[in-house]
Amino acid sequence: MTSAPIINVLSLVETALQAAFTPLVPTYEGSPATYFMQAPPGVAGALASGTLSKVIVYAFTDSGGNRKDHINYAGWEGRMIIHCYSDTKATANSLLNSVATAVNSVTIAGYSFDATWERPTIYVPQNNVWRLAGVWDICIERV
Repeated sequence: MTSAPIINVLSLVETALQAAFTPLVPTYEGSPATYFMQAPPGVAGALASGTLSKVIVYAFTDSGGNRKDHINYAGWEGRMIIHCYSDTKATANSLLNSVATAVNSVTIAGYSFDATWERPTIYVPQNNVWRLAGVWDICIERV
């Protein structure tokens, strides 16, 4: 038990989510099509043209979250949005369902990890690209 702050929490969460999402998407330019904060140039065009079928982009939406300590335990909580892009509505919906399952299976050695589904976020399709997203509250504690 320790109450020292989890200074590297954003990196821990990003690494864990990247590992969870990698099996859900194809590769783009040699890397899995899952990105933190922003996809690289060319991804939108590849989706619109149908040469790329699925992409995940995830980001914190609350300026990095907040400490959430309990007696003798260091903790952190933050809000995350996970965008699922696809060339079809059905694939985007299926990807969002797969993302939800993956988020619920995340583990981080030495920490407890809890993700609570908050709500969906739906966007109008643009240029043959469908985007569905989910908002989760993430809580991590050192154990």
